[in-house]
Amino acid sequence: KSFTDLCTYLYCCVVSACAADKVDFSMSLLEFADALNPEDMNEWAAQMQQGSTANDNATEGEKKS
Repeated sequence: KSFTDLCTYLYCCVVSACAADKVDFSMSLLEFADALNPEDMNEWAAQMQQGSTANDNATEGEKKS
């Protein structure tokens, strides 16, 4: 839940997505972290939370059906 944890998680997501799409991504974790600012991280975390809430609501609807 810290900035470091969120940054590391986002970095892993980006590295994984790039590998899956065969896109070169050569930034280290520290270079990646230096390129971000706390506002970017907060926005990304908020979007992830919204996506999680939407998935939870869909799951609840499926359970009731």
